[in-house]
Amino acid sequence: MKSLVTAQHGQVLLANGNVTIEIANGKQNIAPGEQLPKGSTLYIEDGAEVEIAFEDGTTYSNLSSAAQDSEAAMADSDFSALDEIQALQDLIASGEDPTAGLPDTAAGAGTAGNQGGTNFVSLTRSGDETIASSGFATEGSAQSEFSAASNLNESVVDNPSELINDVTTIDEDGVATGNVLGNDSDVDNVLTVTSFEVDGNTYTAGTEVTLEGGTLVINEDGSYTFTPNENWNGSVPVITYTTNTGSTATLTIVVNAVDDPSIVVNDNNTIDEGSVATGNVLDNDSDIDSDLTVASFEVNGTSYTAGTTVELEGGSLVINEDGSYTFTPNDNWNGSVPVITYTTSTGSTATLTLEVTPVDDPSVLANDSNTIDEDSVATGNVLDNDSDIDSDLTVASFEVNGESYTAGTTVELEGGTLVLNEDGSYTFTPNDNWNGSVPVITYTTSTGSSATLTLEVTPVDDPSVLANDSNTVAENSVATGNVLDNDSDIDSDLTVASFEVNGESYTAGTTVELEGGSLVINEDGSYTFTPNDNWNGSVPVITYTTNTGSTATLTLEVTPVDDPSVLANDSNTIDEDSVATGNVLDNDSDIDNDLTVASFEVNGTSYTAGTEVTLEGGSLVINEDGSYVFTPNDNWNGTVPVITYTTNTGSTATLTLEVTPLDDPSVLANDSNTVAENSVATGNVLDNDSDIDNDLTVASFEVNGESYTAGTTVELEGGSLVINEDGSYTFTPNDNWNGTVPVITYTTNTGSTATLTLEVTPVDDPSVLANDSNTIDEDSVATGNVLDNDSDIDSDLTVASFEVNGESYTAGSTVELEGGSLVINEDGSYVFTPNDNWNGTVPVITYTTSTGSNATLTIEVTPVDEAPEFRSGTDVAGDAANTDTYDFGELAEAATAGTVVGTV
Repeated sequence: MKSLVTAQHGQVLLANGNVTIEIANGKQNIAPGEQLPKGSTLYIEDGAEVEIAFEDGTTYSNLSSAAQDSEAAMADSDFSALDEIQALQDLIASGEDPTAGLPDTAAGAGTAGNQGGTNFVSLTRSGDETIASSGFATEGSAQSEFSAASNLNESVVDNPSELINDVTTIDEDGVATGNVLGNDSDVDNVLTVTSFEVDGNTYTAGTEVTLEGGTLVINEDGSYTFTPNENWNGSVPVITYTTNTGSTATLTIVVNAVDDPSIVVNDNNTIDEGSVATGNVLDNDSDIDSDLTVASFEVNGTSYTAGTTVELEGGSLVINEDGSYTFTPNDNWNGSVPVITYTTSTGSTATLTLEVTPVDDPSVLANDSNTIDEDSVATGNVLDNDSDIDSDLTVASFEVNGESYTAGTTVELEGGTLVLNEDGSYTFTPNDNWNGSVPVITYTTSTGSSATLTLEVTPVDDPSVLANDSNTVAENSVATGNVLDNDSDIDSDLTVASFEVNGESYTAGTTVELEGGSLVINEDGSYTFTPNDNWNGSVPVITYTTNTGSTATLTLEVTPVDDPSVLANDSNTIDEDSVATGNVLDNDSDIDNDLTVASFEVNGTSYTAGTEVTLEGGSLVINEDGSYVFTPNDNWNGTVPVITYTTNTGSTATLTLEVTPLDDPSVLANDSNTVAENSVATGNVLDNDSDIDNDLTVASFEVNGESYTAGTTVELEGGSLVINEDGSYTFTPNDNWNGTVPVITYTTNTGSTATLTLEVTPVDDPSVLANDSNTIDEDSVATGNVLDNDSDIDSDLTVASFEVNGESYTAGSTVELEGGSLVINEDGSYVFTPNDNWNGTVPVITYTTSTGSNATLTIEVTPVDEAPEFRSGTDVAGDAANTDTYDFGELAEAATAGTVVGTV
């Protein structure tokens, strides 16, 4: 027995004898046409014949009596074990399951096969993968002789290498190593790497290549090393390697990024008192993978987001996201700021130490000034607006008029006495009625700084003595006087500079228009207020100001005087059937009162305002507010009696109302009339019309766009129409006409118009039927149409049914009678076909139309005297082969000389 392990996919072309294939549960015979997977194990009994075609075009055949096998696919049974070892190694090298598709192992008890008892155990990986090396030494092994004899139909095939692309991933700053041949195999050769290509350049195996991201070498034995540059990460350009068999595959190397720790350095800054500490904590920090920012900072045990301004005991601090910081010390503060710990965006931390060193600040002095009125004492303290952050200030000395004095010394000056004490307080007491500028005083403090004190005494004018003024006048009187008559000023001659009224200020002498009148106050104090006609009331208080700046008021009052009401008589003219409205007070006035109507009088009778009075011509009401309404009776016109009204002030006036006549329009109503077909429509279009001023007649009428004088008879499509002057009308429809008459518009003698609508409704007219009769000769067919002499003005007639011999039949039915067959169709056509030689009277047929009307059809068949028939024994026409039949009439016409033999 021989065995064969296929190195590629194939198909069985021939299988004679016992040729089996190894399967999972044993073996089974193969047959032509079956597909053989790569790695299949075949067992070939002695004398069996097999031929296989492989996918690369090669074949295996053992048809030769020499039993030589294809070098590419089979080894002698003596080397079957070697074949199995090679197949196992190929499967291991390619990463496939070596237990699939090969003979069972010897482990365990199982069914006996060509290798004895076999069984197998499946192993499951439980740890890291170790790539096995494959191959075995063949030195000293016996070799079968192979010959390439063409008559054996065998060929030697070099199987292609099987290469698998490689991928390796490492972390940044790691070294990628491996062997590209570890997962490659070649059944015929020991694989090596001859060259590799990267970035478009080809290198001999073993060459070290410098790439952008690091250095690479792939050795002849397939081992490779890629050493990335420091902190480099990314994808190495794909490397394509070529083996000694000419096959190629790729190596892909990816370097994963690793976040390198940030390098942060503690910061410190020392500044002088009164200075601002600035800097950037990130200037001395670095991170190769990230752009560092400050995420937060902590001080005094409290954490703050970057960018937050924190108020500390010694000042304010902010550290921004970009690392910049600012510490602004409080004025004159010095000392150590609590240590600040900042945290970067990468989570690293460092500290910032700030120190503020003390500085001796100079005294800050401000010059002083004080202005007082004449006969007042100037006091104050020159140190109140001075300061020294480091010392308690005092006054050591002062100088005035070129002389220096120790603090606390009282100095007599031209305008008064001055003392400036050590604590800075000072007093200047002016001489009586003295005013002017005190010589500038320069004081020196205990710190040696100096500033000045300036004192000013302003003169004081004694105030004017003013008294408020008032004046009351009667309505329509002028108020005059002088506001200065009761005023005085010991120092000045008083005049009026300005005056103010209603919040507006005016120069003396200006005339001001007020709500109640006009006002002027002159410079000499004289004033005039001229009230408006009939105005009374209080003038807004006037405040005047003198040339000394003093002020006083002027109050003016105008008392009322009762003025008489002014009333005007009223009149109103309206048209008939209109309502007269208005207000009798609209043209009346009373300067002192709001006028109302108290009462009114008409026809000698007095009525309270608001009372509705019925007069001969209509109804009247005059309301308290003066409004009035007169509603005339329908169609009344004329003069209403004069009405006299009295106001609440006792004054009276009159109201005259006139109603002018109007020609009232005619009141016309449209007419309509509906009659049945063949009836006459009559009526009178004026029966429902009226005119209060005129006797109505019809002047004309219009129909179909044509106008006709009343009394004209008009022929219309549907009949004849006449409308007479008195309004009577007649419409006579044409025979059997129905429908709507065109709308008729009539015009009266007053020019008003209305319409007459006439409708003729249809009436179903009875059908007009005539009885039918038909006489035919015996053996003729009677035809005709029973409807030809029938009519119906409203319908298209058809035959619905017919009756004969007391039986009714639907139109179109064929009826067999004693004398023949009869049919009357729906369209009225009929056919009566008599029986041969029948004659007589057909029973009367009654037909009924689609309108329900009926008539009769009478058919008579008259007898015909027929010639006897002669049947000859010989052909009269010379046709001796047939017998002919003739009647004697025909025979006489066609007779020729000779003898006719036959029977009658």
